[in-house]
Amino acid sequence: MPIRILSDDLINQIAAGEVVERPANIVKELIENSIDSKANEIEVLIRGGGIQSIIINDNGNGMHEKELPIAILRYATSKLDKDNLNEIKNFGFRGEALPAISSISKLEITSKTEINKEASSIEIERGSVITQKPKMRGKGTTVKVTSLFEATPARLKFLKSIRVENSHCKDVFLKMAISHPQINFKLNIDGKNIYNFKTDESNDSISAERISEAFGYDFIQNSIKIKSERNGSKLSGIISFPTFNSSTSTHQYLYVNNRSIKDKKILSSIKVAYFDTIPKGRFPLMVLFLELPTSMVDVNVHPSKAEVRFQNEKEIKGLIISSIKSAISNIKNQVVFNRDLSSNLIDKTEVYKSNRFARYSDEKVGGINNSRFDKSEQNNFYQSNFSKEIASKPSAKVNDVNYSNEMQQRYPMGAARAQFHKNYIISETDDGIVIVDQHAAHERIVKEEMLKELKNNKIHAQILLIPEIINLSSSHRDAILENINTLNQLGFEVESFGEGTVLIRAIPNLLNNANISELIKDVAQELFELGTQISIDQKMDNIISTSSCYGSIRSGRELSGEDMNALLRKMEITPNSAQCNHGRPTSISLSLKDIEKLFKRR
Repeated sequence: MPIRILSDDLINQIAAGEVVERPANIVKELIENSIDSKANEIEVLIRGGGIQSIIINDNGNGMHEKELPIAILRYATSKLDKDNLNEIKNFGFRGEALPAISSISKLEITSKTEINKEASSIEIERGSVITQKPKMRGKGTTVKVTSLFEATPARLKFLKSIRVENSHCKDVFLKMAISHPQINFKLNIDGKNIYNFKTDESNDSISAERISEAFGYDFIQNSIKIKSERNGSKLSGIISFPTFNSSTSTHQYLYVNNRSIKDKKILSSIKVAYFDTIPKGRFPLMVLFLELPTSMVDVNVHPSKAEVRFQNEKEIKGLIISSIKSAISNIKNQVVFNRDLSSNLIDKTEVYKSNRFARYSDEKVGGINNSRFDKSEQNNFYQSNFSKEIASKPSAKVNDVNYSNEMQQRYPMGAARAQFHKNYIISETDDGIVIVDQHAAHERIVKEEMLKELKNNKIHAQILLIPEIINLSSSHRDAILENINTLNQLGFEVESFGEGTVLIRAIPNLLNNANISELIKDVAQELFELGTQISIDQKMDNIISTSSCYGSIRSGRELSGEDMNALLRKMEITPNSAQCNHGRPTSISLSLKDIEKLFKRR
């Protein structure tokens, strides 16, 4: 087959495959055009998941009558003042969106500038102009897209249900609305008004109303604002507490110069920042705005403009990691409790209350009609069944707890009242109660103390009276010996001791009560799985996390009141004390108001 030049129509359809994957991509491109036109009011109307129609109204600068036929030509744009791709300040600049959209749909554009007496409307079908005529409308532009993908039925087959496509359109709309709080945004789906966002009068760059619609109100209650700057690059936004997380990264909105992006480098930086405070497979929620000079970022990477390249990638990653880590550490000053966990606890308590005992009061019990029981039979039945439910004895220890009212008022974690099941501490605060997992909490405390000693080069080692000989598999032994220098810095003194064994002469002082054999075996397993692909710092962090688990108060250990209060006081001054080294919560709070609701006192 001879080489030939493709037709313009086919070229546009190919380009559309990169620009327009689904209706939501059209919504994004058209909203960006409206923002570039300096509009402060944008209305989006969607029908049938965007397949039936997409209409965008704005009050921007508009286009002249003569510009409309040019606007639908490939590589025609008003966004580049000079032929310079190094300093792109607008969202659009490639001149591909409108011709790509027009090639796979019926497109109508109606626009009017401030100086024109009337608007002009142009209709395009499959890239060709059908008609252009005068029309009435105020200053601004209306773009109407109908019959989407009729010219490319193969693409139509790959679309999801109308509900799913509507959801994608809403997500794009919210991302644009969140990044531009100074613009009024409206969204109407199938004739129903979904959102009507007014300009934020506080001039805050973060609109709580808009973020709440995208993430839920609980996110606002379980998050902290961040703001930092380094060498001309600025980072701001709102990030969730580590204990408030999701199973996917869907709720991570990232912006570079207000442009919504999906960048693997930034996502990896976020993962590193939350590394030791969030469980594996879970993701924090956040809205992050990165502002930097346009000359330092390349947005001309892909037609979708969702990917970027940074001139100084290492510096940007460092800014993100340090800013998030610092914000998480500062949470210690507030002694934050996860409100979402508290709500779940209340829900579970109500289910327990209403369902657990309902089994014994049903009309039929054990398949026998309850009405046929006489009283003695019923009493025997309930007694025998309930005895199974309450057979376990509580292990609460209250006799030596210091009931200090001053403590519960002065300290955020309150005063310890009891220990139950040899693992949980109940503390009374001025506002309610706190339940603490003693092992998880102390694990975090030990880790942060080790990190502090490491930072100050003051890790104290304890020489073992009798060195410990530990048998390991050959691969795990090699992993330990390959990382002897790292282990030495952390207070371990390790030697090779024949085939398949290592000799431990010293351990960090903070781990003096640890099971050394089990600890070294777990550290060896961790180092073997990590391999050589990660940095020394990350290896150290992993070793410290594993070690602190063994050096902490174990589950099942009875504590005195003095011990419990000492643990609470340390939690109040320890960074990241709201979660253990694996990202699990260390404490849950219940306000007096919530407790009174459970007992119907409110």
